[in-house]
Amino acid sequence: LESRIQEEVTSLVSHIREFNGQPRDIRESFTISVSNVICSILLGKSFPFDDCEELKKVISAMDGMNLISKLTFVDFLPALAHLPFFKRCAEKIVDSNSTLVGFLKSVIAEHEATLGSEQSDDDFIDIFLDKGDKDYDSESLLYIVRDFFLAGTDTTATTLQWAMVYMANNPDIQSRVQEELDQEVGRGRLAKLTDKSRLP
Repeated sequence: LESRIQEEVTSLVSHIREFNGQPRDIRESFTISVSNVICSILLGKSFPFDDCEELKKVISAMDGMNLISKLTFVDFLPALAHLPFFKRCAEKIVDSNSTLVGFLKSVIAEHEATLGSEQSDDDFIDIFLDKGDKDYDSESLLYIVRDFFLAGTDTTATTLQWAMVYMANNPDIQSRVQEELDQEVGRGRLAKLTDKSRLP
């Protein structure tokens, strides 16, 4: 896990350097980066920043799925379901789920076709398929992977974005964090989980 995160951090830093110091909304960059970590763990692949249109469609579908929070009012007042706003939200959620499930079904089918071969990766889907269990089938796998995506992407990307905003708005703290990293980790490598005890 740590090596996959470090690979993605390196890719993200290179991508941000391409901005040449110009102001940019980095929300999409963080979301792609976090999604790539999840993709590498679950699917055994990631998408480079310059070739990630398929991943952007998946991210857009996940954003559409987040509209489900808008429909909680309908649970309390079912008549709201007939209003145009709530109908559009429901349609967007259904479309988004269809897009996300379609993407994951194709990935799972690829894994089923290569299971046990040299093309097989050591990712979550392969391990799940290899171990097999009578209580879990391909549909269970599909929804487990979907839930990992939905639960992990937005929360992590949003946390990273807020950390960047906090650092940008507090340059004195940003400097102290950089000094601490330089002192405890150095500039020759990325921080590791084992460094955490030395980085309060």
